[in-house]
Amino acid sequence: KPRPLAVIEAEAAAQGARLYRLGHEWSYHVGASGLTVDGPFHSYPNLHLQLKGQFQPLNAAVAVTTLDVLRGERDLVIDAEAVRAGLSSVVFPGRMEIMQTAPLVLLDGAHNPAKVRSLVDSFKAAYPGKKAHVLLGVLAIKDAAGVLAPLTEIAARWTLTQPDVFGKPA
Repeated sequence: KPRPLAVIEAEAAAQGARLYRLGHEWSYHVGASGLTVDGPFHSYPNLHLQLKGQFQPLNAAVAVTTLDVLRGERDLVIDAEAVRAGLSSVVFPGRMEIMQTAPLVLLDGAHNPAKVRSLVDSFKAAYPGKKAHVLLGVLAIKDAAGVLAPLTEIAARWTLTQPDVFGKPA
């Protein structure tokens, strides 16, 4: 957004720090051959991600761009093939993790409205037209209504429970 960006740009200028903005100094796109990140210094084409979820290519692109900046500004030796191998082997337990396939059991630890929104969008993209049996427990410190609202788009059945986390009431 323009106003926060202006503040960030002013602070970067005051500190003498370079600012790397998506769509300006770096970019990424997902195509048939995988993720391509065009960093400010190098390009990383055809990267493969095992991570599930529509939000993961952006997360990976930010990580690759960070490495590219370290490589370009700090002369950090980072082999592009190591980046490729690392991304292709990354797993994130508890994020759209398939626990079994028949029936499909998917585990996700989304715990705030934004993460649940991403989960729902990713579920809809991966399983178009499918509905889910949602098993959900929410801590008292979380926005339960904000977590529930997006899930109504994919829920066919609900099982609500109370998580048992030491020192954090459900």
